Amino acid sequence: MNEPVRSILAADVGGTKTLLMRRCWHPDGTVEETRRSYRSEEHDGLDSMLRSFLEQSPGPVQCAALAVAGPVEGHQARLTNLPWTIDATALCRRWDLGELELMNDVEALADAVPTLSPDEVHTLSPGRPDEHGTVAVAALGTGLGQAYLTPRRGGYEAHPSEGGHCSFAPTNRQQLLLLEYLLAEQEHVSVESVCSGLGIQKVFRFVSAQGGAKEERELRRQLASMADPTPTIVEHALRGTSRLCTRTMEIVVDILGAELGNLALKLLATGGVYLGGGIAPRIRPLLEEERLLHAFRRKGRLDRVLLHAPLHLILAEDGVVRGAAQRAGDRCLGSKAATKEIEQGLSAGSKQREEGRR
Repeated sequence: MNEPVRSILAADVGGTKTLLMRRCWHPDGTVEETRRSYRSEEHDGLDSMLRSFLEQSPGPVQCAALAVAGPVEGHQARLTNLPWTIDATALCRRWDLGELELMNDVEALADAVPTLSPDEVHTLSPGRPDEHGTVAVAALGTGLGQAYLTPRRGGYEAHPSEGGHCSFAPTNRQQLLLLEYLLAEQEHVSVESVCSGLGIQKVFRFVSAQGGAKEERELRRQLASMADPTPTIVEHALRGTSRLCTRTMEIVVDILGAELGNLALKLLATGGVYLGGGIAPRIRPLLEEERLLHAFRRKGRLDRVLLHAPLHLILAEDGVVRGAAQRAGDRCLGSKAATKEIEQGLSAGSKQREEGRR
């Protein structure tokens, strides 16, 4: 009797884009991988993307893992920055998925951290890592996701968190003014409200209001007409072509550094702090400046603890879907086999087909 093809489905379901991956292990030892990316806001839910993807990559799926940008409660997940609710039971029934696990997207990124290669990580501060210590993970993207890894026998176990929704704690007078500015329009100001893709836009509005109505009027008019002005704000800050954009990103980087330091202290993350997400690699030059580490370590009597805490930037763009694939592979192949496959990547005889929607 022929050995069956074993197949998994993995997804990174984000507020801006969704990446779907299917990996099949064939009896002859080859591995076939298919990927496709979608703009999340162009769809009214996950079903239309799954339909398109599975029509192009048909066949039974033994195990699936969907990493979602939002909290997971039982068999359901609600995206934080999109009006979507994902029901695992309904998806299994509708798409004939053998097993399906919903997980937080940064929890999935945390799962991928131990498998990252040296060229997929940029060290901002080497510190003194404890190989048996807790590892903190944050993702700066549409939101500010957080998760962490705790050591277990033979590796690490990933845990989700919604720490990005904790209250924003200003660390200087300007940040106090920012908090007052936002409290005039929203009841709760989380750290994600001021340190994320959406937060960058709010901080820019604050900086513009502080700078006066006439300053960079044309740029502010252009940004106001854009559906998503964040990339333009970031680009002007990187090029140094706008004082308002530069100041905006300075404030965001200060807040980010302080929050990463908070996360390291709360978890005693002696194994290191890893920063990923869609925005973080794009602002690498800003993160390499002294202000990030200054804010990260500025913790009064516990400065010395943060001085020894390693801080790394994740450069891999597919960490979330890789972490989800590892979780699904653990179920489909067994933990050891899946981990080995993930770490080694596709074998020399593998067939890989990547499709991207531009």
